[in-house]
Amino acid sequence: MQARLAFEHGKKGLLISQLVTQQKWAQDYLKRPGVIEVQQVEDIIRRLDSVERIRAKTYQAQQLSLTL
Repeated sequence: MQARLAFEHGKKGLLISQLVTQQKWAQDYLKRPGVIEVQQVEDIIRRLDSVERIRAKTYQAQQLSLTL
């Protein structure tokens, strides 16, 4: 249910391979943009933003909110 709600709201999501091979709904979600199949923790770590990139995005969003 959490995956469904996240994907319906346009959030990115990770589905473990075992789930994708066993569940039709997971196979269907995998066809959506932003949904990624992962096999191990290293796959997840590779997809995470760096701390610096997150800080830059946060700073940019703060600056935009101040100019509006």
